[in-house]
Amino acid sequence: MESENIQSNTNEDQRNTPNSKHLGRILGEITVIFVPVFTFLSYLFTYKYQEGFNSYYSIPSMFIEISVTSILENVFAVGIISTVITLFTFFFLASKYKQQLKKSLTVLS
Repeated sequence: MESENIQSNTNEDQRNTPNSKHLGRILGEITVIFVPVFTFLSYLFTYKYQEGFNSYYSIPSMFIEISVTSILENVFAVGIISTVITLFTFFFLASKYKQQLKKSLTVLS
């Protein structure tokens, strides 16, 4: 009974190591950066789409209207592009810094 309590305390101590706190902080910082960038890209792509559509039909750009519906139509495209860029960056960095990642992952585990 006591050995189980000691073992569970040891497991809890390992989960609350500075490395896991640091990893949580990094993920929080990535989220803080990703959300505004994603929002900006959604508005930008929506505006550029509307601008292109209006210029094709020779409608002046002052009539561009960005609504929630038009943004949601373009969020899918922004999501796909963001995912591709993120995966490409991850795999590029993973192949470039393979040895350092192995060392970091062994330290974290």
